[in-house]
Formats: sequence, C-alpha cells, structure tokens
Amino acid sequence: MTTFFWIIEYIASFIEIFMCCVFCGAFLVKEEFGDRKYLAFAGAALSALLITGLNKIEIFSVFNSIFVLFVIILFQLFLYKAKIGLCIVLPLIYAVILAAIDFAVSYFTALILQVDANYLLNHQNFSRVLCILLSKFLLILIVVILRRLLGKSITFVKKYILCFSISFTFYYGGIKYKE
Repeated sequence: MTTFFWIIEYIASFIEIFMCCVFCGAFLVKEEFGDRKYLAFAGAALSALLITGLNKIEIFSVFNSIFVLFVIILFQLFLYKAKIGLCIVLPLIYAVILAAIDFAVSYFTALILQVDANYLLNHQNFSRVLCILLSKFLLILIVVILRRLLGKSITFVKKYILCFSISFTFYYGGIKYKE
C-alpha cells in the first residue's frame, strides 16, 4: 500500500513541475511549447523522481523546498533560455500560487473530513490522496486559465498575478506570525 502512496506523490510532483513549465512559458514565450514540450515532459519526470526521493528522506523540510526551487529555476533557465531575473521570479510566483492552492485545499479538506490539517499532510492515507487530487486539479485549472488570459492581455494579467502574490505573501506571513 505504501507504494501506491509514493506513486501518487510522484504523479503530484510531476504535475507540479510540468505546470511550472507551462506557467513560466506563458510569460517567457509567445508561441506554444513546440519542441520544448518533450524537454519539459522529460525534465518534469526527472525532477519528480528527485523530489520523491527527497520526500522519502524527509517530507516538508526547508532544505527540500529550497533545493527543489533551485532545481526548478535552473530547469526554467535551460528550457526557455530567458533572462535570469524572470527565470527566478516566475518560479517564485508559481511557488506562492502552489502554496496557496495546497494550503486552501488541505485546510478545507481537513475541515470537511473533520481531521487535523497537519495529520492530513503528514500521513499517507486516502484522505491525503483526495487532498492531492483536488489540489492538482485546481492547479491545472488555474494555470490553464492564466495561460489563456495571458494570450489575450499579458500586461493586464501580470499586474493581477503580482498583486495576488504580494497579498498572499503578507497573508501567509501574518498567519505564521500569529503562530
């Protein structure tokens, strides 16, 4: 049964990395993925293996988060060959969006299932699988919607994403400060 949960973790990590490529690509290139989609797919698969391996050692550690973010930034630099500043800022914005989605989904799932959110996040069970599936569904939906909106008006959406990211950072910082 443990193998099943690690497969789910791998698939979730793969989706997160691939959606990061889609998110960053919406800002960095005008055309569709083209030949880069295979590179993004392969890079996401390898990165997901790395993340799953790190999570087997210790899940939710600060080192893992920083290391994975560093790998994602390097991967975006390699994939898009864009300016360094954008390849650093965009994955950070994506990480904030991902954290917001994961936090909201885990909180509401815990509330609905009447379990502690920490228990839901730190123990492998079917409630966690449900939480992961909902979270990744919302992530895909939000990234696809953002990509569609960016195709119509890139400056309009950039401002909203920046405002959302800044406001979430202050909100999340306030929650952590209260603890």
